[in-house]
Amino acid sequence: VIVYSKNSLALAKCEFCTQSLDPFVELEFSIIALEVMLHRTPAFRHIISNRNVSFSTWIRFSLVCILTEAISFMWRNQVEITSTPEFLLLVWYNFLVFSISVALPVFCAHFLFGVPRLLTIVRSQVMCKFPCLFLLVAIIWGFIPTDFYWVIALYGFTTSVSAAQALPGMESKSAILPWCVALCGLFPHFLL
Repeated sequence: VIVYSKNSLALAKCEFCTQSLDPFVELEFSIIALEVMLHRTPAFRHIISNRNVSFSTWIRFSLVCILTEAISFMWRNQVEITSTPEFLLLVWYNFLVFSISVALPVFCAHFLFGVPRLLTIVRSQVMCKFPCLFLLVAIIWGFIPTDFYWVIALYGFTTSVSAAQALPGMESKSAILPWCVALCGLFPHFLL
């Protein structure tokens, strides 16, 4: 982005193709979120690499996802939690599953396939957990059949593929690599 004055911005152009480098810089976050929900790779790339999101925001988002998964597990399996330690144990279990579902794709992409920028890979894997927020809405509405959970899980898998495709340096890698990274992230959910 080229800044001309406090209120005037212009997008930098690519030297080779003369297109804007990141057209999402000028868009509102709600538009970018819609583009992410539609699996647009440039939108993923913008949030992963170019959007300045604080570390505490990523942590809060992760905690919301973990709690949502724990509550949806209770709802899906008709589990009645009668004490706080039981609920904390369930949250701890979901924390472990969440951590493994982020760590395995990071290991796969960075150490096995040589994708650079470890923190960027972590961001992409945390960001692709947003479909679990649809479960939260379904729980609030009181509607969460088992089929709906698997549709959300499938949508989460395809989101993970799109997030892996948006990683820097992925263009030079094999087309099968994003699918491998996404499968690594899906594996821990079979533990539920």
